[in-house]
Amino acid sequence: MARFAVKIEGKERIVEIDEGAKPRVDGMEVDVEVVAADAGSWILRRDGEQTFAWVDGSGARMTVEVRRAGEDPVVLGVEVGDTSIV
Repeated sequence: MARFAVKIEGKERIVEIDEGAKPRVDGMEVDVEVVAADAGSWILRRDGEQTFAWVDGSGARMTVEVRRAGEDPVVLGVEVGDTSIV
């Protein structure tokens, strides 16, 4: 399992990703299927809809671009800390 402390817009969340299981945020399961599309890009599927996420950067500071069908992309600055593999 991969566990990350992720800060977006000043708010820190604990994100856990385990292959074959739904992701958890702050201990709560999120009803979304996460599929790696390519290095740094992910497809998030929920209720027949898809969202694409592209992660750019390395280390503690990154940007994430999130794009939903028919909507403008949203770009967020993200800080990742205390990463560990459990």
